Amino acid sequence: RRGARPKGGGGGGGRGGPTLIECKTYRHKGHYTADHERYRSAEEKEAWLKRDPIDRLRKLLKDAGSLSAGQEAAMRDRVEKEVEEAAEFALSSPPPADEEALTDVFA
Repeated sequence: RRGARPKGGGGGGGRGGPTLIECKTYRHKGHYTADHERYRSAEEKEAWLKRDPIDRLRKLLKDAGSLSAGQEAAMRDRVEKEVEEAAEFALSSPPPADEEALTDVFA
């Protein structure tokens, strides 16, 4: 099993320089709700779902006795509440001014 970064915390071959960490992700759902995802097979999706980092971390923490069902439920409730509050804020906020349309957009 490969680690994400070198032991000792430093990068640059142990000289304390920068380290590049490549993190591959996979979108488990289509681009939009009506996307039938005909461009990938069920086998491909299943293989990636088995590698889901959130599920893998959850299992690791539970197996180590570091995450109880109650703790997981409380965490999920906090996150759901935070997302709901953010959505409410966004929906109730006025749209940005036209001159702000490209602020903080990088391509």
